[in-house]
Amino acid sequence: MKSLRRAIRFWMIASIVAIAIAFVTPLNHSITIAQEPMFRDLITGVAIDDQLDPQARAILEAAAQSGGLPAEFDAKRRAFDALFADLGGTPETIHQIEDASVPGPNGDIPIRIYRPKADKLPVIIYTHGGGFEKGSLDSHDRALRLLANRSGCTFVSVAYRLTPEHKFPTQTDDAFAVLNWVYDNADTLNVDGDRLAVAGDSVGGNLAAVNAIRARDAGRVQVRYQALFYPVTDVTLSSDSWRSFAEGPWLTRDYEMNALNNQYLPAGHDPKDPLVSPLYANVQDLPPAFVADAQFDGYRDEGQAYAGKLKDAGIPVIAKVYPGVIHDFLLMTGKLDVSMTLVEDAASALREIFNTTSAA
Repeated sequence: MKSLRRAIRFWMIASIVAIAIAFVTPLNHSITIAQEPMFRDLITGVAIDDQLDPQARAILEAAAQSGGLPAEFDAKRRAFDALFADLGGTPETIHQIEDASVPGPNGDIPIRIYRPKADKLPVIIYTHGGGFEKGSLDSHDRALRLLANRSGCTFVSVAYRLTPEHKFPTQTDDAFAVLNWVYDNADTLNVDGDRLAVAGDSVGGNLAAVNAIRARDAGRVQVRYQALFYPVTDVTLSSDSWRSFAEGPWLTRDYEMNALNNQYLPAGHDPKDPLVSPLYANVQDLPPAFVADAQFDGYRDEGQAYAGKLKDAGIPVIAKVYPGVIHDFLLMTGKLDVSMTLVEDAASALREIFNTTSAA
């Protein structure tokens, strides 16, 4: 009888343990632990990982594994160029590329001219992004080949001086000097100076917008169009999108504030100076615009606010926010399909305004 009771007790204990294990152990005998999201909207607290374009998310994951750009400036600039050479993919063939230099108020300014055809074409003065501290003729080479070919316009890329070696207004002066030089030498360059536009991405979008403002105020060169890719229009970085994405993806507000307000601006300079933050400028009589922003980018709201200000002044504007993507996505055509959509959209706007045809 005792042996029977012991057997029953053992069977009951074993059964309880088996039931407990069945409840707490998945069928594959492994325990799944929920992963913390990479990024959240800091206003709502909602994770945005699943809202990211899968290709953009893959780029972010690779960037996180790489550890980001170096801190030292020369190394950072080299790494920036190498990063976008990789993300931009194989360089597209174009009719002609020519390197030259332009005399400026602070010395010669290197430029690179992209000709999609031998014809006398409209000309676009392009200023690159990179937080005023990095970026070069090389970092944007792939994107400008694509834009030139598809727009049927000649592009002139400007290697303006960088921070922290040079502060405002050096960058705007360099860009404006190139604009005027191209206009004055249009016949020699075999471009149509009466069909001239400005374009740029990020801080290059800032310089392009400022170029249009300065040209209007000077009354000498008429800028016919402006193509602004996620432009920096308000260096106070006070918009809701910066509150949402202060910790990324891709850019952080603290880093951008330091780059713009400490390295770019001289001490004590007003960040709302219209030639620093075009959002505070008088926009009357400025040229029509194409303004493109990324959904998950702190610069999104200020870019769209500038587009709205132009519209309110009666200026024709194409304003787009591309879903699922991040800052700098113009330069990711080798890895991100939406980047090519952006190229095609901007090129289409330029073809329409200048009545050109694609060379691609």
